[in-house]
Amino acid sequence: MGTAIHTFLPGAAALPVTNGARYVEVPGTTTPQRYLAFAQASAVMEAYWDLTAKDYGSGNLTLELEWFADSASSGSLVWGAAIGCYTLDTDITDWTAKAVSTENIVIATHLGTGSGANAKRGQRASITITSLDSIAANDAVQLRVRRVGTNGSDNMSGDGNLRKCVLSYSDT
Repeated sequence: MGTAIHTFLPGAAALPVTNGARYVEVPGTTTPQRYLAFAQASAVMEAYWDLTAKDYGSGNLTLELEWFADSASSGSLVWGAAIGCYTLDTDITDWTAKAVSTENIVIATHLGTGSGANAKRGQRASITITSLDSIAANDAVQLRVRRVGTNGSDNMSGDGNLRKCVLSYSDT
């Protein structure tokens, strides 16, 4: 039994014109940084990535999000993830009309400023994607990640910045 792993970086994201996250590239103090900025609470901002479910076997998907706050040092934000699957040469739905499945969420609470840390400290959140849209091996899959600022649990001010996403699943 093995695990298939897909890594998604900000520069590869498709960003919708309406409610799209904002791509940011900054020189940083010592190293350059690239991330997607998801606007503060009360908004819903999103980004999409494409993948092939190579060797998908069975079970739920796990999405690990590496993020940091723009300016907040407390509060929570709500991350959501959903997938849409398309079986090439089989599905008859118009490719551009394919919807994503029901969203799964995680409430990520800022770790605070603690000993020597600051608002921009790196944090991790994990979402188990259970709404699988009939995923099968080698399906074309679109992953949607968003900040669900309209969820009452999202009360962190400022942007939630996403550095990287890592999706994993069983290949058996």
